[in-house]
Amino acid sequence: MRQYPIIDELFKEGYALNLENDSVGCCEKWLQAWDIIKTLFIEGIAEDVFDLNSKYKWKQYPSNYVQYLEMELHNAGIKNKTYHWKRIDFCKELLRWSGTDELLINNTRIALAEAHYSIGDESGGEQLFEEWVREDPDSGWAYSGWSDCCRCDDSSGTGNVSVQPLFERSRKNTWILDFCTIAMNQFSQK
Repeated sequence: MRQYPIIDELFKEGYALNLENDSVGCCEKWLQAWDIIKTLFIEGIAEDVFDLNSKYKWKQYPSNYVQYLEMELHNAGIKNKTYHWKRIDFCKELLRWSGTDELLINNTRIALAEAHYSIGDESGGEQLFEEWVREDPDSGWAYSGWSDCCRCDDSSGTGNVSVQPLFERSRKNTWILDFCTIAMNQFSQK
């Protein structure tokens, strides 16, 4: 498949830019690679990023690269908010082609909600976590990601982030309760 070496080269170019601390340039290369990868999924050449791993002798597996891209989109978003929006779009797409890998799916769900907080759309982030908790009330991932968003970022500058509902929902899981207690204590010190 002629696209594979092109994708691999874009991965490599992105990594080189990443080493130069050029998050924006890195993301642009990797997003170009992602656009090509999406066509492979649409054409039925691969079912998901893990299936794509076996299609070529990659220098970096696509299943690893997509995780690096998600994180680098966050870094680029610190410099240019447009990349928080690109992170939202990317995470939505990645969830479609994550296969059944729980780690990738859970990390991507957290990243999607985080990105909403990063653009000041706190209610959008809250809604994503609330939906997740309704789907799986015992999900430690949902509570952990939610508490991280509540304690580490108040992009809106309002200071109105409340983790009390999260605290109340987590009473049956002691380790989640610990996360929520830490978040409440840190936020109340602001």
